Amino acid sequence: MRRDDQQDGIKKLCDVRNTILHGNYEQAARQAGCASVDAYFQTQFASEVEALYNATDSMMRQIDLETGERRS
Repeated sequence: MRRDDQQDGIKKLCDVRNTILHGNYEQAARQAGCASVDAYFQTQFASEVEALYNATDSMMRQIDLETGERRS
């Protein structure tokens, strides 16, 4: 993975996390180029939450739940 791609991915994850944590959907809608918060929820939000879930799930699958160590 290229460094730019990695940094972009980290920024996107942080943006989604911050939106959910702070409930700042108006800002998220503006950043996504949506005309309203309703449009944001209809077109962007679910896919962003799914991407956050998939990234978190992928990270957690790297950890052995019995030992807490990284799986090989």
